[in-house]
Amino acid sequence: MKLRFSICCGTLLIVAVSCSRSLSERSYNEYLNQRMARYCTNDIHAAEESLYSDLRTLSDWESNNVHGDHFRIDFSGSEALDHEGLFLIYRKMHETDKMKKEFELSVRLINESRRHRGFGPEPPIGDDEFARHLEIRDRRLNVRWQTNR
Repeated sequence: MKLRFSICCGTLLIVAVSCSRSLSERSYNEYLNQRMARYCTNDIHAAEESLYSDLRTLSDWESNNVHGDHFRIDFSGSEALDHEGLFLIYRKMHETDKMKKEFELSVRLINESRRHRGFGPEPPIGDDEFARHLEIRDRRLNVRWQTNR
């Protein structure tokens, strides 16, 4: 029920944004909270679908020049978060080829985001160390599909 409500709210936000090219910070934060709630589910496949759904939304927003009304939407950083989640999902599912692809996409997008914000690239990191950092973050966020709670 909670997931359906989140999906409905997310859909309404997408419809509202498609009619306007400007997104309020409040609406954007609500969207991010809903995205995170869908990712934190105990169903790994629902979490995977929510990340792909978010990537489609971000792509639509970027192609339609949607922007924040008083803030900049970091599309590269947002996409990196989705690919980081997919990396962890495929790692847990032992889908090595998909995991490696998501790792490479994550690192590329993180560095692109950093460059847009005036920073240099992250130092090179292996996929095991990358996963360790992400798993710590996800534990703090109570991502239930990782612990099957």
